[in-house]
Amino acid sequence: MNFRLKSYYIADDITPNLYTTGDEYIIIETGQSYTGPYHTYNTGEVFTLSNWNPNQSKKLFKIDTDETTNNSADVFIYKQLNKIKTKYKSFQPSVPIITDNDKKLGYIHRYFIKKINNNNVIEINKKQFNDWESENIDPNLYFAIKIKWTITGVLQDTISNGVNIEAVSTINTKEVTRASKKIIEIVDVLSDLTQYYVDMNIITPGNINASTTNTPTTSGY
Repeated sequence: MNFRLKSYYIADDITPNLYTTGDEYIIIETGQSYTGPYHTYNTGEVFTLSNWNPNQSKKLFKIDTDETTNNSADVFIYKQLNKIKTKYKSFQPSVPIITDNDKKLGYIHRYFIKKINNNNVIEINKKQFNDWESENIDPNLYFAIKIKWTITGVLQDTISNGVNIEAVSTINTKEVTRASKKIIEIVDVLSDLTQYYVDMNIITPGNINASTTNTPTTSGY
């Protein structure tokens, strides 16, 4: 959406260094009102920033509230975007809750989401991830990923009976590497590779305060 109609413009084709205080243009990618510098072209195109930047400039559309021009393409797009915005669900950060069944399995599934235009990675729950997969959370604005996170096992790589046994951190490193191919910032979020680790070798002691019943002895006369 952020390409220009022509590959080259002369200076007379461009009006640079303009500014809008909002409620005049929307960014087509998000449907949000834009406040800030912009520039225009004699082709009718409008883009963010004072001058063209192929990596940063976003295409803008005029918000025309005049009822006599309600058939314009810009108004149609604006109305459609507003409809789309109300369609999608929001989400909230979530942290895993480790259950006894998780401990038996030795792993949990974790879910992360990231807005396309920033570096903030948020952990969400399975329901919210399912909402993203089913496009109830806007897939055009967010990436999401599911990872398998190991929580039990050995803490150091070992060899037992000739078999290599990978440490929890080694296994999780591989998952993080895989996930980073889609969300590179997840490397920083999952820097603790033994997070939620559970030591299954711990033996829970019995009730040390329980009294011991002594069998009474009977003496005869």
